[in-house]
This record gives sequence, structure tokens and C-alpha cells, in this order.
Amino acid sequence: MAAPASLNRFATPEDLVSQLKSLPPSPRVVLKLQQLAASDSSDVGDLVAVIRIERALAARIVRISNGPLYSLGSRCESIEESVHRLGFREVRRIATVVAGSEALAQPLPSYGIAPAALWHQAVACAVAAEYLARLASEDEHQAYTAGLMHGVGMVVINTWVQSISPGTVLGYHNAATEWTEAERDLLGYDLADAGAALLRTWDFPAAVVEAVRCQYAPQVASNHRRLAAVLNCARWLRTVVCQHETPSLPAPEKLALLTLRLSEQQLRDCLPEVLAEINSARQVLNAA
Repeated sequence: MAAPASLNRFATPEDLVSQLKSLPPSPRVVLKLQQLAASDSSDVGDLVAVIRIERALAARIVRISNGPLYSLGSRCESIEESVHRLGFREVRRIATVVAGSEALAQPLPSYGIAPAALWHQAVACAVAAEYLARLASEDEHQAYTAGLMHGVGMVVINTWVQSISPGTVLGYHNAATEWTEAERDLLGYDLADAGAALLRTWDFPAAVVEAVRCQYAPQVASNHRRLAAVLNCARWLRTVVCQHETPSLPAPEKLALLTLRLSEQQLRDCLPEVLAEINSARQVLNAA
């Protein structure tokens, strides 16, 4: 079913979020990992303490540490051993992926996207954002989280649209604007606004919230323009990789590239390394 001319509108994305009854659960582990990553005094013991609370996550961490990607010929029998084997950075990445999947791995009929496709796009964007943040001397942890959560607004909008008009499918415009035109026609705002509203409700860091809100137009960000520019460019890399677009796909916003002091060619030159990191992350995802 095509999208109707309009649906019941809410004044703000926050109003929409507050009205929904079946939103995804807050990824508490992601928030805690953000705090640990931002603290100079945190160590592996702090990471172990967080993972212990989430039984399913702890089991996956141990299983992955004993898998073919990381096994050293001897088995890890505890969370502590597994964390030491994998290392702080890799465990943080795995834990964020596993925790975030609860919020994103669900069907989105309004967008015609399967759960696996949405989740792989999220991971690809997260890895690309982390890589670009490293290149641009921005916070890698916040960039990774913003990339992982950049599409969570789709979950919000899909939930509302399907509750009001089941079978409605939003129109995809192009790689630059995606579904935003159809979303604005229906609600007056788009997935970036809705995602930022949900992340704010979940108490995500202000930098991550603003980057997600301004991912289509980094120039309108007030305090975290460079992180928003990182996310904008990461979405381009994600599109090339996940939708098998050719590198001739139109480049991201010129202002985003200027903000990061990157040329279009430099961004295109990132593709092989980003693709290698995404493939590595997918191996971990499949193992998890």
C-alpha cells in the first residue's frame, strides 16, 4: 500500500516518541560502555563488571573468545579471561553490537527493509564513522555509537505508521535523502529527528543525539558539527558497501567534507580499508 497523503501529526518528534507504546528497549549496556570509553580511569575490570550484569551478553563474549576468530588453542572459562583475550576495544565493539541489535533488529514494513539488512547497515555505518573519526581526530567512541544508532528513528516512525495505517510503504527518494521527503510529508519531520528524540529519551550523550539529528544536514548542527559531518560521510560509505553502489555514487554534502577537511577523493580512497573493517565486524556479528 502506498503512503497516504498524511497521517495524524504530532507537534514534535518528542511528542511522537512519548505516544508510542511499543518502543524498543533502551540499550543500557551501550550507555554504560559510552561512559567507560569516555573515562580515563576505566579499565578491563570495569568492563567485566558491566558484562556480568547481562547474562546473554556474557555468554556471547565467552563464546566468541573461544571461536575460530580469536581462539589461541586454549579455552577461556570465564568472562575475565575472555575480556583479556579479546581486549578492551574489541569487547566494547562486540558488546555495543550485541546490545544495539535489540533495538534495531526488527522488521520495518514501512521501509521494506528486513531486520538483518537494517542491522548490517547500522554496523557498517558504525565502523565507517569510527574510521572517519580517527582520520578527523574526532571521538571514535561517540562516532561508532552515532553510526550504530543513526537509523533508530526508522523504528519509531515504522511503529507509528503501521499502527495507524498498516501496509503503508514510504517512498525512497535517493541515497542522499533516502526516505526523508516521504517522512516529512507524513509527519512534518524525518527519521533523523525521531531518532534523536528517542536517543534523548534514552539519555544518550548530547553529541551523539545531535549527530544523529543532523546526519542529513551537518551544517545545521550547533555544537557538534564535526561529529555530524562524520556521520554524514559514514552514511555515504555505508551506502556504497551495503547497497553495492559503485564509487561513482554522488559524494556526501560538500560542507560535510569541508568541515572534516577531507576531499571527495580522500573519502573514496577510504573505501577499501573501511570495507575490510566492516567485513571483520560482520564476522564478529555472525559469531555473536
